[in-house]
Amino acid sequence: TSERTVPKLASDAKLERLRRISREASAQSGAGRTPELTGPRPLQASIAAAPDRALKLAFWERASAPLPDARGAAFEDREIWAVIGPEGGLSDAEALQLQAAGYALTSLGTHILRAETACVVIAALLLDRLLSSASSQHD
Repeated sequence: TSERTVPKLASDAKLERLRRISREASAQSGAGRTPELTGPRPLQASIAAAPDRALKLAFWERASAPLPDARGAAFEDREIWAVIGPEGGLSDAEALQLQAAGYALTSLGTHILRAETACVVIAALLLDRLLSSASSQHD
């Protein structure tokens, strides 16, 4: 939850359904790990919860930096924490707050995506980077 979040009633049943889908999709694809899904929480709580060593990415519509390349140590054996804003986007102050906490302000391109779509796109891009990194280490 952030400055521009439109309040909605959080449903434990909806979150559990998303967790089940994530587990099933991970099992079906043979993935070794399943993404951890949490319910909405204040931005400050998310910032504070991220481990120091994690790769921290904040996807912001005004960012210009692309998602890091998988080569090198960027994705090696690290948790990845990805933050997206609500439908209204992160405010400038929130983006600066994330950046000060070690999050790389990252772009998904020129189009602004819905929050639901952004999550799927980010997960797919990260999975692609992780698989690319793993295959390049074995070459």
